[in-house]
Amino acid sequence: MNQSPVADYRLDIAQLLKQGLSDRAVMRQLRCGRAAVIETRNALGIIRKPREGSGHKMAASAEDAFWANIQAVGDGHFVWAGYVENGTPRLQYGGREGRRRCSPSRVAFRIRAGRNPEGPVAPTCGRGDCVAPDHLDEVKA
Repeated sequence: MNQSPVADYRLDIAQLLKQGLSDRAVMRQLRCGRAAVIETRNALGIIRKPREGSGHKMAASAEDAFWANIQAVGDGHFVWAGYVENGTPRLQYGGREGRRRCSPSRVAFRIRAGRNPEGPVAPTCGRGDCVAPDHLDEVKA
């Protein structure tokens, strides 16, 4: 009696790979290791799709990054919904080579006033986390 060779791979992994899931998605869903996914992919002859990046593109300008990372909360107030570093809101823009960081409040002031602030910037509306351009002004010493 002739027996055909049995492929050495997991059927659950094979099913997900055939559906088009990425290696990482399969590993997450089945809680399996990378080696098992690679072995299954190789046994089935499924070519791995090249990665198309992280899906996130950094804004080219500080203003673009500002508008992309604020959330309206009513009464004309905006709060920062973007990157926070050690509890401080930080705006990032410019791509890999020229990545820059700055304060969302300072960018909001520049949007309203058309110039960079000369000193610290604070909300004048009484809401400490507000970054609405119309609610920010320079703090006088």
